[in-house]
Amino acid sequence: MDFFHLSGVLGDNSAKGRIGRSLLYIFIAGIVLRLFLGPLSFSFDMSFFVITGAGFESGRTLYEAGNFYYPPVYGYFLSALTYMWNFLPFQSGYMSELLVNSTAVSDFSQVYISSMALVFVYKIPLTVIDLACSWLIYVMVKEKTGDRRKAEIGFALFFLSPLVLWSSSVACMFDSLSAFFMIFSIYSLTKNQYLLSGAMLSLAFFTKLFPIVIGFAVICYIISRSEGRWKEVFKKTAMYAAGFAIAAAIVLLPLVLNGELSSSFGFFGDRTEGTSSGGGGLLDFFANPTPDKFIYAFPIMFLLIAIFSMLAFMRDGDDDKKLVMASVISVCTLFIWPPIPTYPVIAIALIALAVAYCGRREWLIPWLLFSILMVVHHILNFGGRILYTLANETSLLDLGSTVAKYFQFLPLSWDIMYYTLLALFIPGIACIIAAVYSIKHEGEAET
Repeated sequence: MDFFHLSGVLGDNSAKGRIGRSLLYIFIAGIVLRLFLGPLSFSFDMSFFVITGAGFESGRTLYEAGNFYYPPVYGYFLSALTYMWNFLPFQSGYMSELLVNSTAVSDFSQVYISSMALVFVYKIPLTVIDLACSWLIYVMVKEKTGDRRKAEIGFALFFLSPLVLWSSSVACMFDSLSAFFMIFSIYSLTKNQYLLSGAMLSLAFFTKLFPIVIGFAVICYIISRSEGRWKEVFKKTAMYAAGFAIAAAIVLLPLVLNGELSSSFGFFGDRTEGTSSGGGGLLDFFANPTPDKFIYAFPIMFLLIAIFSMLAFMRDGDDDKKLVMASVISVCTLFIWPPIPTYPVIAIALIALAVAYCGRREWLIPWLLFSILMVVHHILNFGGRILYTLANETSLLDLGSTVAKYFQFLPLSWDIMYYTLLALFIPGIACIIAAVYSIKHEGEAET
């Protein structure tokens, strides 16, 4: 798979030149937007990565300090980033006296303001990951369709998505890395590289857990491609499982040696443990759809994922396209229940493939809803706190006024945020409608 082959993309012929320039313009627009958003940062989340990095410096392991709440792959990436950061002559941030005096909660995460230097050093790799995932989508669409224009559309749908921009450039979240591994897994599978595909899905899973739901689509794909030859099905499935297991063993070995294996799965428990004391009945369940209640909705989602995956493969058509469509439906079904806003970045990557490769334009509606509503909700959640770094290190804003205004408008923003939280049901519902339409009209995609 020659992912970085540029021959012809920037050709001299007029058609090729236009296509090459279009891709360049998309790239420049994405970089400019990321630079513009760069000074904005949510220091609360950054503080946990800083504490984890400080733990590395003092000889602690990834989960020992108790401040890293994700599977281990990004933790290893963070370890390498911390090592490189130590060679730079910058501070990682500051404890603000203004914040200590303004809030009743005075733990480090509430009063820490990240430095501008750390913000940009941290966001550069995230931008590279965004670009790598966008390029992988471009390569896959170009190879499968032979149409550079469609490939550019796929690239743009991910690289310029407001949600992807927000996730990496403001929220400082690494969901694009999980999306990259997941798309890599799907692409490898369509090229009959079962061992590699399994390994990539394993890496996606141990970055963020959600990509594992495409497992139903993978099984259906292997069965369909094997045309009922069960010996071949078992052989391919075994190779896929071996790839998954080998990658998992490599990722988990350091944790096993340190006795931290159970901690690496704390990501799921940390987001669901609040449900045990929820109460309030069915009305409260839907009237207050916080992400920690996801565990109760999961059985229904699990059933829908299995049904939709099988229905997608029961239709006639290209198996590779059915794999993409079953995968996008599976992942988007997870987000029927309102998720933490950056999680659907992996859905944006698959929707880009569904639109650009499979020609399913109806998925532009969920793309738009995810891209806008998730960002609006997160803006209300973060509030003026995303301006703290900018106010602390430049003369553009006054930190005292910024902090005061944040707390002044906090009650109003929380009132509005209740309604935007309810609005987060809309993208998931739109996905179900798009899924039903796609399966019903599978042979009628735009070419």
